[in-house]
Amino acid sequence: MPPTTPLTVAWISDFPIEWLADIPEPLRHLPRQHPATWEMVLLAEFEKNPAVCVHVIILRKNIAHPLFSRGNVTPTFLAKHREYLSPVRMAQLFLFAYLETTANLSPNSRL
Repeated sequence: MPPTTPLTVAWISDFPIEWLADIPEPLRHLPRQHPATWEMVLLAEFEKNPAVCVHVIILRKNIAHPLFSRGNVTPTFLAKHREYLSPVRMAQLFLFAYLETTANLSPNSRL
């Protein structure tokens, strides 16, 4: 029996949006990277499945702000997650986790 609420999945990758036919004009200038056709095929299959709601989150330095959304992804959702997954925040969280993990170790066992 399929779930009544679709499973929401955040797919964070370097998805090849520049190869999609329906991207907005401001994003058509992106240099074409490897087409990663397996990602596009997989996304198409996920979009057919009503039990799964996939949010593809692309974090690239040459995309200044969220201009593209399809399905249930909104510019607000994209902006929120870009900030949440920013390299600065990830570095802060890594440092915090490292300090928390090593706080209870003896001085001789730390790096």
